Amino acid sequence: MQLMPTFDWFILLKIIYISIFLSLPFAVNFFHALFPEEINIKFKYGAQIICYSLAGIGLIASPMITADLFTYVQILIAISGLYIIFCVFKSVKHKRIGAIPSLAGFVVFYGTVLMALAYENSIAGSPALM
Repeated sequence: MQLMPTFDWFILLKIIYISIFLSLPFAVNFFHALFPEEINIKFKYGAQIICYSLAGIGLIASPMITADLFTYVQILIAISGLYIIFCVFKSVKHKRIGAIPSLAGFVVFYGTVLMALAYENSIAGSPALM
């Protein structure tokens, strides 16, 4: 915000929230492309429908409503992350190529996301990432 002090905070807030809303469908699509046998196609389409709908609502709604929608997206991200870890673990069990590094990388990434969500929600003991 200090780099561009004349940039409208309303637009900046919309960009931040909508990019978070759209991160889940991109992650699910990525892991479905890597491991199509393990990631359920219904889960993929469900995540897309829910997150694209919330992003659309967030695009036209006021910043307060968009911030309220963020709570639901956080829950969806946490649950979906666990499902993705389960599916990638299944791919390790089935000895798919690249499954072990994918699992290790996603577990680290998911831990970082959980710490960021805990910090965002002011949960005691959660470290600031920056």
